[in-house]
Amino acid sequence: MIIILKVIALVFFTLAAAFSIKNYLLTRYASGVWGLVSMALVTGVILVSVRLVNEFFLTDSLEVVKICLLPVMMAFILAASFELKRDILRPL
Repeated sequence: MIIILKVIALVFFTLAAAFSIKNYLLTRYASGVWGLVSMALVTGVILVSVRLVNEFFLTDSLEVVKICLLPVMMAFILAASFELKRDILRPL
């Protein structure tokens, strides 16, 4: 059951990452928010993939990767929130 949920999470993370990259390319690289969200989602895809692989191959190195990738993903999300706040507050 857990493996099925991890596969579903991987599929939806991958779809979300693909759509965010598509939106980033449609804005012609003008939107820094889409770029940061794309990087966070791609990091999330890698994180979920590592967690799925970790179900089959138990190694300590995969645990280290999981521990190290989570702060990276959170940093991208935090940077996107600061960028979004700056874009909203900027006068027209």
